[in-house]
Amino acid sequence: MPGGNDTDEIRDDSERLMRSLGITEDDLAFNERGELSPGQLERLHVDYRNWTWGIIAIVVGACLLMILAIIDGIQRQDLILNRMSIILLILVLPVLYFLDAIGRQKALAADIAAGVVHTIKGQVRHPVIQPRGTYSVVINEVRLRVRQVTFRAFRDGRLFGKVYVLYYLPQSRYVIGGKRLDATS
Repeated sequence: MPGGNDTDEIRDDSERLMRSLGITEDDLAFNERGELSPGQLERLHVDYRNWTWGIIAIVVGACLLMILAIIDGIQRQDLILNRMSIILLILVLPVLYFLDAIGRQKALAADIAAGVVHTIKGQVRHPVIQPRGTYSVVINEVRLRVRQVTFRAFRDGRLFGKVYVLYYLPQSRYVIGGKRLDATS
């Protein structure tokens, strides 16, 4: 029966996507109502704390590198101008990452506070790797962020090009749920 194979493929694709997102059918039920599930909310709080620790690590690391550059300059009796240029070079990447991390953390905090989930249906086109280790998928010309494992599920599982309903957070544009639909949905 050909319809059965399509149904099995849709179920398998949905399960692959759900595993990559770390969600259950219960999480999807909340998302379908436009809400975050308690499990998703807890995972988002963990993500928020991880961003906080990442920001702290950037600040501490940049400070340590500056101190080491100053000490090295003193030991070499280097000109202060040379040390300042090295310190500025040391700070460029951490400052850029810091600003990006702060922006993502604020968006995630706004999403957690609102507790609202948006829905989008359509064909998922090519996954996209963006700068700064950000992974995205495009659906209906809307670019949504996904974790690396979800990106790989789309890429390696050949999930793109098929019709999905994806649930995402409006500020951070972070995909938190989804399932495959048949082509007529």
